[in-house]
Amino acid sequence: MTTYNAASLFARIRGLYRRQDATYEQVSQHPGAVALPPDSLGPSLSRRYDDDEVKADEGESLLPLSVTQSTSRSSRNRMNIGLKITIAAMLLLVAVGVAELIIRASHETNHLEVSASTPPTFNTSLGCTTAPFIYTGVPALFSSVVDPKQAGHAIDFLGGTPGTITVHQAPPNETEVSYEMTLRTNDESLLEQVSVDFLDSRVLVSTPSLASSSSSSSHICARFDVKMYVPWNLKKLHIASHTPTQILFDEHSALVLDRLYVTLFALSSKNLIIAHANIHATHLALETYNGWITGEASIVEETVVSTQRGGGSVKLQVTPAPPPPGAKSPSSGETSTNPSPRTALFETSTGSGTTEVTFISSSDRTRPFRAEHRSSMNGDVILNYEQARFNGMLWLDTKTSKLRGVHKLVEEGDKAEEEREKADGWTHFAGDRHGGDVVYVSSRGWTGLTI
Repeated sequence: MTTYNAASLFARIRGLYRRQDATYEQVSQHPGAVALPPDSLGPSLSRRYDDDEVKADEGESLLPLSVTQSTSRSSRNRMNIGLKITIAAMLLLVAVGVAELIIRASHETNHLEVSASTPPTFNTSLGCTTAPFIYTGVPALFSSVVDPKQAGHAIDFLGGTPGTITVHQAPPNETEVSYEMTLRTNDESLLEQVSVDFLDSRVLVSTPSLASSSSSSSHICARFDVKMYVPWNLKKLHIASHTPTQILFDEHSALVLDRLYVTLFALSSKNLIIAHANIHATHLALETYNGWITGEASIVEETVVSTQRGGGSVKLQVTPAPPPPGAKSPSSGETSTNPSPRTALFETSTGSGTTEVTFISSSDRTRPFRAEHRSSMNGDVILNYEQARFNGMLWLDTKTSKLRGVHKLVEEGDKAEEEREKADGWTHFAGDRHGGDVVYVSSRGWTGLTI
């Protein structure tokens, strides 16, 4: 199929216009026809018709009436055709311009896969489980030291091979981060692109891009599977991956960390983070550019969940953990804008995907919580606080919403504006408005909130 851009299309239309001029000239030169150029009579002539003659203000009997009428009709027809062609050209130029913009926008965004409506199945959704060629460049079991100053460790996966990471608690006597890794493929040449580098307390795993395979087969596959064992002396852990990755925190492991960051940079709908409530990190941050964040998450002091950089989705159950040892009780009448050390902080940032959160508090919860939910790319936000035992204030700023179990702080009426000023931005409350809990929602899309 032949395609044209705006310039070439306009040139073709102009060529049609010129051929129309040539056709007119050929007709005017026919022995049986008399024709004049359309402007030969002058633009200022006011024609008067009298029998078989044409009279003008500036001259007498220029041409027989039949010839002039024929010429005038031909001129008008030619001008009408030219006008129609010009209008058609303009419309086509506009249409082509819009099409080019749409194509450009498509090219800019087609690298971002759209997450499915349900999370992928851990492990099996990546396929390639029986590929015969296995990487042996490092032992299947290796370890990395923990940074003695920061008590930290980081691992990053590069390249294009998808894989899984399962995070476990290390045996009590272990003081290093240990790994079991298998990388397999059905194209042996890809193994030459695999490397594992140790930089102090950081591990870099480089994996091959499947597009670089020299095989002519259309069914090239590769994958890695890693088991990670976290020792008791590790306090800061960052797991990052620039390849499609699925991370599972073992439900039978109880990890206690100061900081835990998990970041999946790949724009793949197969990305998956499955959290578990037994993972206790004072500061916990889970982020994926695309794919899913699911499971259960605890809030020790602060938990942040983000998909705002792409089309990732969240389906998460969140529970405040018992307050950290030594935390002070909140003072009576404490304002929610200045959370105490005991306040549990929870934050979600949504992109174009959907964020669905169920917040559950135990019956003996003694500390307030502050939850902030933002949607910057029109993604839906679905919040269920029915089991949160919420008592406090809400600040709702959303394009559209469906609310249940909340009460307007300011009712419409003569004193509504005055009451809004007193409310200081708060829009709703639930339970005891002085209870200290806070939910803040800022969304450019739809919000469903139940308390």
